[in-house]
Amino acid sequence: MTELGYYILKSTIVSGVFYLTYRLLFKKESFFVMNRFFLLGGLMFAYLFPFVQFPVSSETMQVIPVISTLQTTVNQFSFADEIMVTPTHPSTPVNTNRLLIVGIVGLISLLLLFRFLKHISNLVQTITSHEKIKKTDYTLVLINQKNTFSFFRYIFISPFVRDSNDGKRILTHELSHLKHLHSLDRLFLEVMNIVFWMNPFIYLYRKELEEVHEFQADRDATHKSESLSNYFHLVLQQASDPTLSPLMSPFSYQLIKKRIMMSTHKSNPIKKFVIIIPIVIASFIVFISGIIPTELTDKSTMLLEATNLPKSDKGNVNSIESQIDSITEKTFVLPIDPKLIKIVTGWGYRIHPVYKTKKLHQGVDYKVELNTPIFASQSGTISLIKDEKRGYGKRIEIIHSGGYTTLYAHLNSFNVKEGQKVNQGDIIGYVGNTGTSTAPHLHFEVHVHDKRINPMTVLPQKPEVGTNQISALGGDTEFSSPIRKEELKRVASGYGNRIHPILKVKKFHSGIDYVAPMNTEVLAIDNGTVRVVKNEFTPGKGYGRYIIIDHEDGFSSLYAQLSEYKVKKGQKVKTGDIIGLVGSSGISTGPHLHLELKKDGLHVDPANFIAIK
Repeated sequence: MTELGYYILKSTIVSGVFYLTYRLLFKKESFFVMNRFFLLGGLMFAYLFPFVQFPVSSETMQVIPVISTLQTTVNQFSFADEIMVTPTHPSTPVNTNRLLIVGIVGLISLLLLFRFLKHISNLVQTITSHEKIKKTDYTLVLINQKNTFSFFRYIFISPFVRDSNDGKRILTHELSHLKHLHSLDRLFLEVMNIVFWMNPFIYLYRKELEEVHEFQADRDATHKSESLSNYFHLVLQQASDPTLSPLMSPFSYQLIKKRIMMSTHKSNPIKKFVIIIPIVIASFIVFISGIIPTELTDKSTMLLEATNLPKSDKGNVNSIESQIDSITEKTFVLPIDPKLIKIVTGWGYRIHPVYKTKKLHQGVDYKVELNTPIFASQSGTISLIKDEKRGYGKRIEIIHSGGYTTLYAHLNSFNVKEGQKVNQGDIIGYVGNTGTSTAPHLHFEVHVHDKRINPMTVLPQKPEVGTNQISALGGDTEFSSPIRKEELKRVASGYGNRIHPILKVKKFHSGIDYVAPMNTEVLAIDNGTVRVVKNEFTPGKGYGRYIIIDHEDGFSSLYAQLSEYKVKKGQKVKTGDIIGLVGSSGISTGPHLHLELKKDGLHVDPANFIAIK
């Protein structure tokens, strides 16, 4: 409902901008063809531009891995659909005000539709109930009234007017309406009026188009005429009944004075170039509203998908890039001395140690000894110091430049005050076991514009760490890359939350996407046994063709969106063996490999275990 209202408001504003531009620049000019094109084009643009999206580069794409089918298997390391991050809320009563508004809008549209259908029915009845004379390019419908009008290839005229001395000139005028397909414009405006009747500019567009139609027809009718006064005397005699259907193109209109002036007015041809101004305006509107930044660096792509920034921010590629560059220059550091870390619990789904339910862990936990010093990960200002019995317990929040905030929770004591400025590496507190916690540790989060992101996207990817931390990330385990470095275009769509580019909902991306040419060889990341070789090839749904391999130490890997298999179920494979080919099956916009990794039945970030070599 909100999105629809925003769309209507945005379209109304843009249609108003084009209408005002027409009034200021073109209304008094005699470029009738261009004026008609501008009015129709401006109105169509206003309602179509919100849907326009195009990439900055044609070579890259947004890769869309989504799991939609539960895979039932006896193996405990099954890969199931668990990527939707949608909080559950208690049911709320239906908003009666919203329903009332929708009902009123729909009722008015139905009444306008009934009126439109009635006009069509009256026209059909008039055509079928009167004598017709078929010509090569049109059909005369002989009616018993003085008014002459047209609708597509039908000209409604009385026998008396047709046989009069002015009959030929009247037909020339109506044939001009047929030649320029003016009825098509009127039909289009009527449909727009039915659907978007709440836009007041549509009525103004219709009025302006009717004028342009008459100006065009007047010019055609007087092109070879020696007496304009006789022609417009005829116009006065044929003054149309104002109750005529808006679908009809009448011979006459009541703006006689303006029509006489426009029939003799000659605009300066140079003024045609003024149309460049609205074209520039339209291009600017499309650029700021529809651009999709798809050819960013690997780091910027990961950050964009993790932060869920507003579309307006995502459209500004330069702003995003400069922001990422500033992060790179400053470099966030680990908030704990890496040599003191015992266990690291990263971003992702897990069974909560206290609540015993599956929850998305939206930060990083560093298990260390009680009262281990905590460092400011980046320079900034202390924005919050709070002590709660549950939840975060004692926590500190620091505001940094670029819209970034870091959070340090479950502290034992503080070493700073609110409002205090700190430098990177300053000791801000000490590790504790406060709040909802089972052992001394630091819970660390990074927020961008109030949105949580995976801290690993800004922390050093391969910090100098002690043996204990490496052990926590899987011991000495290091897997091989599934795509050869020379064949890899880029790594996109990293592990973490993002707004799904097709479904437009918040989803958790539980793997990594490797963008490579179609049919690039996919390699096993480690020795193992092929457990699943399955084809769920349904365009726009699920993994497509995928393979699951079980490895030692409780690891399993999944390779999805394949175009072809090179292994069979139960087959033993070694590191680097070719197991399939890159494809674009399932939910995908282009060739890529979607890789997932599980440890002891839970998703882990493949970036912690796989290096491109």
